Amino acid sequence: SAGPLWFHRMDKEAAWVQFGPVDQRALEEAYGARQRLRGDGSEGIPVRGRMGPHVADTAAATGPDEMGTSIWYEPTAADVLVYQRRFAVSLSEDVPSNGIRMRPILWRHFGDGDEVTRGTWLLDTDDGRRGLQPYGAGDAQVLEDAFLFLCWWNPRRAGRGCGGGAPWKDRRVGADTGESESGVVLLSIQVVGPNGKEQVVQFCGPDRILAVPRSFVGTLSPFKKS
Repeated sequence: SAGPLWFHRMDKEAAWVQFGPVDQRALEEAYGARQRLRGDGSEGIPVRGRMGPHVADTAAATGPDEMGTSIWYEPTAADVLVYQRRFAVSLSEDVPSNGIRMRPILWRHFGDGDEVTRGTWLLDTDDGRRGLQPYGAGDAQVLEDAFLFLCWWNPRRAGRGCGGGAPWKDRRVGADTGESESGVVLLSIQVVGPNGKEQVVQFCGPDRILAVPRSFVGTLSPFKKS
């Protein structure tokens, strides 16, 4: 599907799980509405966003979570209800430390809930269990900068993907299959993959982008954020 995709995961060791089409639309519409309200053209909520103060208030009222106390989550009008209205996703950005969170609203729960992210650059793992996995905000921006540089530097070699702005489906990185010799590498960038490990993303063009483990290849990384 076209456009950024939304995911959630239980913890940093788990794979990201993609929301279904109905929930994707609801989350993207709510995200877009918040951006329009800002009216300044900035991103507002980062790709990994933030939870609202009502979450902390609820936890404090119910008992310290680190002691193993289960808590209720009371959704607000600004929350997006997903999974047949059984969970709430808060897009509020007042508490920067926890990221966007998804919590059940029909039963008590432990911890902070699932982490939620809006993926703009995705790794196609070619794995039926994991499927598409989102890059973190900083690394996604590095890839976007590299993509736009490639389009500016050599639009003829970059190909059709650069014409008038590439479609969102082209913001995908394929896992290397050992056949990368089939294309000339125009640009290589070092990033941290969705699994937390360093990898090199090789741009052979907007419609051929491959990820290989960092140990397999050297890289030039002019866009890497310090």
